Amino acid sequence: MIAGMHRSGTSALAGALNAAGVNFGDDLIGAAKDNKKGFFEDRQLVEANDRLLASLMQRWDTAAPLDIETAIPATARYRADAVALLQQLIADRPLSGIKDPRVSILVPFWSEIFSALDVEPYWLLCIRSPHEVASSLYQRNRFSSEKSVALWLKYTLSLLEGLRSVLDTSKILVVDFTRSLQHPEQTLRDITVGFGLDDLDQQAFLDFYDQGLVTASEAEYGSDVNALADLAQRLYQALLSEPLTLDLIESYSAEWRSLCPLIVHLDYEYHSLEMLEENDRLWVADLERQLQEKNKYLGSLEKQVNSLAEVSNRLSADLESKQHVERELKTALRQAQLYHENWSLSRMETRQALAIARERENEARQNYLTLKAVYQSTSWKISYPVRFFKRIIQRIRGESNDG
Repeated sequence: MIAGMHRSGTSALAGALNAAGVNFGDDLIGAAKDNKKGFFEDRQLVEANDRLLASLMQRWDTAAPLDIETAIPATARYRADAVALLQQLIADRPLSGIKDPRVSILVPFWSEIFSALDVEPYWLLCIRSPHEVASSLYQRNRFSSEKSVALWLKYTLSLLEGLRSVLDTSKILVVDFTRSLQHPEQTLRDITVGFGLDDLDQQAFLDFYDQGLVTASEAEYGSDVNALADLAQRLYQALLSEPLTLDLIESYSAEWRSLCPLIVHLDYEYHSLEMLEENDRLWVADLERQLQEKNKYLGSLEKQVNSLAEVSNRLSADLESKQHVERELKTALRQAQLYHENWSLSRMETRQALAIARERENEARQNYLTLKAVYQSTSWKISYPVRFFKRIIQRIRGESNDG
């Protein structure tokens, strides 16, 4: 079992042990920006712990102490599922590992599950400087130093309180993240010797465990000086230099629980901030919804505009075509008018020529009748000129025929 406060090296240690041959499950939560090599947490286990905390009106980032022993009746309905889950995690595996920082504040519950399965786990307690944890949590969650230190105290002391019954055994090992990174061989030796794990792949452990696992350091982030920070720093130093004893745990636990009003107030402030943030998120979400609706409306208008533009283009093309036809019709009309004018003029000229022809015809007919009358006349004086011209004409015709 690997437990300890978030950002205290639990993932690094679990990853190294996983590389060395410890099986942490088949459905592990994947890597993330704040944990690039992975969390090595079984997804179902994390979900189960979140449900347990929710049933106790808490979350992973609730800083107020949780009296899990008095709250155990509220978690009774989860025991059967927890037993089945634990059986699944350790079934047919010579060496299984379980890692989730939430276990730190739920030790009494999981201890009952282990007892029900007649399993006695080894415990690796990961610790890290409270200020370095605060720096890392600030980078990831933007928690204040006071909030992070309060969480560090809760996870560390809840874990120690839950393990009081096995303090006199060799089943607990405290691992300081900073020291273990500086001396990984010693950390590996402590684990293999302390827990009798001689079959681990030591080189794989060392290859995984390196300085690149550090995400933040104490120097990167200022810390508050207050009762919580002072208590956390003193406890951290005690865990580094003193053996785990019941007196040490009870002394620090009593001092920690005496600060409950301050911690509860801190939770209340953060809850209020979260409510404000939630209201802001709802307001932003509403604005985004309105923006989406307006964008959708604008998109609809744009489609209508495009459609109207297409209609306009078609109408323009039709208008241009009709104007072209109109120009051709006007040209044809002008030509027709010109033809009509020419025809009218020609008709008038034809009528005039016809009238002149008729006049000449009438004159010729009149002359013919006059000549005919003269020719038929018996009066010599009257018909002599005609007979004279007739003889001349006949003579001319005769000469023409001779020629």
